[in-house]
Amino acid sequence: MTFAHTFSTIALGLLTAVAAGNFVGGVLLVVVFSLGLATVLIAIGVVWVKAAGLAGHYVRARIGEDGRLARYASVASAVAVTALGLAMTARAILHVTGVRLFSIGTGT
Repeated sequence: MTFAHTFSTIALGLLTAVAAGNFVGGVLLVVVFSLGLATVLIAIGVVWVKAAGLAGHYVRARIGEDGRLARYASVASAVAVTALGLAMTARAILHVTGVRLFSIGTGT
């Protein structure tokens, strides 16, 4: 759900209530919707923090105290992200310049 979608839902509810002559009901609708949205976001944050703590405990138990695997995993992820970034950059450059490396299925 995007901010614009949430805002339009609240605005539509409020305008509908005002058009029906129930301003207090519209304001109540906005307040209840906002409280519900805040509750859901807080719950997601709490679950995220708890899951991160459990994952950290699990990883420390599996890796051990020396952290050698963690160092290798850190380097491997950095290399993977760099390679992905370079591949995306090369693809963008080829797209902008109009160079086609493969023409499978286009008949040309």
